[in-house]
Amino acid sequence: VQVIRFAQSFLINWDEKMYYEKSKTHAKARTTTLNEELGQIQYIFSDKTGTLTQNIMTFNKCSIAGRAYGDVVDVRTGETVELSEPTFNSNTSLLLNAEEPPGRSTPQPTFTTTTEPVQITSPSNKKHPPSLHVRFSQHSNSQQTQTSISTKQDTTSQAHIPVQPTTDLPPPSGSNTPGLHVMEPVDFSFNPEYEPEFRWYDQGLLDAVRSGEEHSHSFFRLLALCHTVMAEEKNGKLDYQAQSPDEAALVSAARNFGFVFKSRAPNSITIEVMGKTEEYELLSILDFNNVRKRMSVVLRRNNSIILYCKGADSVIYDRLGPNQHDLKARTQEHLNKFAGEGLRTLVLAERRLSKEFYESWLVRQREAALSMDAREDKLSAIYEEIECDMELIGVTAIEDKLQDGVPQTIANLQLAGIKIWVLTGDKQETAINIGYSCQLLTDDMVDVFVIDGITKAEVEQQLRKYMDSLRIVNTYHPTNVHKAGTVVQSQTGASSETSAVTANGAQHSSSSGPMVDIQNTSPPSVSVVTFSVNCSNYTDGFEKGEPTGLNDLDENSGVALVINGHSLVHCLTSELESKFLEIASHCKAVICCRVTPLQKAMVVELIKRAKNAVTLAIGDGANDVSMIKAAHIGVGISGQEGMQAVLASDYSIAQFKFLERLLLVHGRWSYYRMCKFLRYFFYKNFAFTLCHFWYAFFCGFSAQTVFDPMFISVYNLFYTSLPVLALGIFEQDVSDKNSVDYPKLYAPGMTNALFNTTEFIRSVLHGIFSSLILFLIPYGTYKDGISPDGYVLNDHMLLGSVVATILILDNTAQIALDTSYWTVFNHIMVWGSLLWYFFLDYFYNYVIGGPYVGSLTQAMKEATFWFTTVLTVIVLMIPVLASRFYFVDVFPSLPDKIRAQQRLALLRSRQSSDVLRTPSARKARRSLRSGYAFAHQEGFGRLITSGKIMRKLPQDFAFPLGLGSKKQHSTESTKNNNNNVSNSNTNNNVNNAINNGAGGGHVSVGSGTTTTATTLAALNGNQIVNLPGSSNSDHSPRAPCQDLDTINL
Repeated sequence: VQVIRFAQSFLINWDEKMYYEKSKTHAKARTTTLNEELGQIQYIFSDKTGTLTQNIMTFNKCSIAGRAYGDVVDVRTGETVELSEPTFNSNTSLLLNAEEPPGRSTPQPTFTTTTEPVQITSPSNKKHPPSLHVRFSQHSNSQQTQTSISTKQDTTSQAHIPVQPTTDLPPPSGSNTPGLHVMEPVDFSFNPEYEPEFRWYDQGLLDAVRSGEEHSHSFFRLLALCHTVMAEEKNGKLDYQAQSPDEAALVSAARNFGFVFKSRAPNSITIEVMGKTEEYELLSILDFNNVRKRMSVVLRRNNSIILYCKGADSVIYDRLGPNQHDLKARTQEHLNKFAGEGLRTLVLAERRLSKEFYESWLVRQREAALSMDAREDKLSAIYEEIECDMELIGVTAIEDKLQDGVPQTIANLQLAGIKIWVLTGDKQETAINIGYSCQLLTDDMVDVFVIDGITKAEVEQQLRKYMDSLRIVNTYHPTNVHKAGTVVQSQTGASSETSAVTANGAQHSSSSGPMVDIQNTSPPSVSVVTFSVNCSNYTDGFEKGEPTGLNDLDENSGVALVINGHSLVHCLTSELESKFLEIASHCKAVICCRVTPLQKAMVVELIKRAKNAVTLAIGDGANDVSMIKAAHIGVGISGQEGMQAVLASDYSIAQFKFLERLLLVHGRWSYYRMCKFLRYFFYKNFAFTLCHFWYAFFCGFSAQTVFDPMFISVYNLFYTSLPVLALGIFEQDVSDKNSVDYPKLYAPGMTNALFNTTEFIRSVLHGIFSSLILFLIPYGTYKDGISPDGYVLNDHMLLGSVVATILILDNTAQIALDTSYWTVFNHIMVWGSLLWYFFLDYFYNYVIGGPYVGSLTQAMKEATFWFTTVLTVIVLMIPVLASRFYFVDVFPSLPDKIRAQQRLALLRSRQSSDVLRTPSARKARRSLRSGYAFAHQEGFGRLITSGKIMRKLPQDFAFPLGLGSKKQHSTESTKNNNNNVSNSNTNNNVNNAINNGAGGGHVSVGSGTTTTATTLAALNGNQIVNLPGSSNSDHSPRAPCQDLDTINL
């Protein structure tokens, strides 16, 4: 077992398809004992920043003094436009520097920062999916409200500030559009310290800065001063070393706008503002940690003391001074808008301090810092005294793009039946958009539950309401998933041909042959909040703590759950955890936002304890270590935040998309191989051992063995070990491509279907039957037997040699039948072990002089031996072959169907990749990013003020005490992937037929494409068969396919 696991670990390490070229990083198995558990994962707990996203931050938008900067709008339509996709009908594009309509939380298109001129597109030409209803339950019993998060674009009647002129480019060849408008980024070349790769498209913000506007100067001055970034000169250029990519992006933005952070000392910070040097005395650093969720610095310049603070909106807003209601309201609208776009947000604030107040505060702070007990609590209370009555400056919005392949990976893992929980430090609004950006949430979901109660009673009330909603979903929106094995047939008036609707909206039509396991699982599209139902009869059991009866709900009923960290505190208590768990286990997706590292670990422990499920946690930073350690399997991503997660993990990968291959390919293969190995191992040893049991009846129970003692010693070591090792290392039921294309293949591992008590008993019974045949047939043949030459064959040694030889032949035949994937190593080990048996038997008996010398040689000289051997092997193999043919023909498994379809495709001379090719998961509505995550490690404030990392310690200032604490419905998916379905000759025939009018109309060519059934059936002569569990089939809800252009032939 350990040898097989060791070899499987090397196969993971050597997999070139999990090699990340950019960082030159291979996947690595850091343990050899958990490979088969990779094929049994039921829950995945994932971090967001750096795990689902790239953790490469770019300053995208901001709000200063209630005014938003960074949006590009189309003057003709008044809509916010994207800078990522081209369009050829926009006439004019301008910048919007005004606030959005109140209450708007619509996810907006976002910027993509590239080094090339950016093409502007107007969303007015896009087909938007229907609105998703997200319900926020009120804390009172009398009423509940509903908030719609819509994908529709709202128009705004705001004053638009023109920016630099756009240039008209000639339209691309083949288009009938008048022209394409390209927006150039703002020119920062006036600033000698600017970064050429920095991209910003709002000229209005730069004009405000250059004109000396007070609020914009305060905004960027805070960004240049409130941080723990270190600066150094490299080749004549400033280079920043930051604790997190967020800080680096903010300091870089301030630098490009003319507020350049130049250097720091333990008690001073030097910046350059529009070419003029400013030096500030650093009095205190109130460092960031995941409890405070904010960072502050206290600075002095020209006898003026000021506190700058940045942090989470929920934390900063509670500490703002009075008389800022209008500014707070406008800024909150911008916060919601930025969060709706998936941007990471930070709120900035300042406070002017008097000299007397600061000095008295500093004395108390030093006393707390020197306290021997409850130091952290005392420091937190002291920090609260100074971080209050602040004035709001603005908001930053940073973009963190998703990694490549994340939506497709999550869609495939969900289709495999794995539940995915995202545990993030983002705010609630952003968390919902995280779900959409990574396709964890889709527009075809029935409802999204949001638990955001503050008190325990409010959380319990929300849990009760959502329990009722789940019952309503089950009552009024029963799932229309057909059971396995059903065939969906659609009869038309003109044709009775069978049609199979695939995931990408195409229909496969055929005139003959069975359709394999087609299912239609379109979830309901109406929100349950539109129902008004008396649910009093449902809530009684919940209040009494009785079983709630949700077992009849389909686990893929299309419901998602979003829960806040402060609500999660109550849900993890003993009184509510069972109720929370029951609701969460019936949700297709769960997102926990604003959670701390400890809460992440507690959620994982809850699932392990209550569900008895195999869990996997994946993360990239130090804040994910506790979660990785708590799960059965930890996966670390070697990203931008160091190697802490990798060092604590069992497996390391470079990108989240490799998790799909790690589980669906290597994990499933490892589980499949280990189960097959164990079944065969128990079989061969029961067949071997029980021969002694049957022989005991004929030797007076004298404990005499039927086999040669040497044979008994080396049976498992020399004769049968190599074939089973080859099986456990190289065996594949289907290829790696099909393992990814058909995620349902992963399901048996989650239910232990391949090796359990039933399979063990079956292997034991098979071994008992084989041992009985192995002993009785040779015994009946050789009892009182005499050869034609007159030799007596009725001796113990000859019988033992014959039975041992037939046993080895039977084991070889069994392992050959069990092997689905033959390699050179399999052939060498299987057939080589058979030859090795005869060689060792001869060597031991004739060279070394064993007691059984000549027994096998004498037996093999007689025809009796060969007839006995053939008869025994046939009797042993007939039941095995009969049962396998029966089950493959009558009750085929998914791998059986896939292999059968491959053989059918080969017989028809079609490429298997064309027949089995699966459209990739649909692209998210747009590339949405998530908000600021407040869960990373303690900052560097204490290290900076200690002076240990400084080259020089200026003597001008007194050295203060170091402070700090520990720190969619998918646009109907009628467009198909442009795959080659037929060979080149067939394609030519299709084109010719359609050009001649045979096909008529509109023909889509895609994965498993169908056109007019009669035309393609006549041209191809083949039928397309969908298999359950593939991305082509509709067995279970899967996010629609990526939208590609339909080809009009």
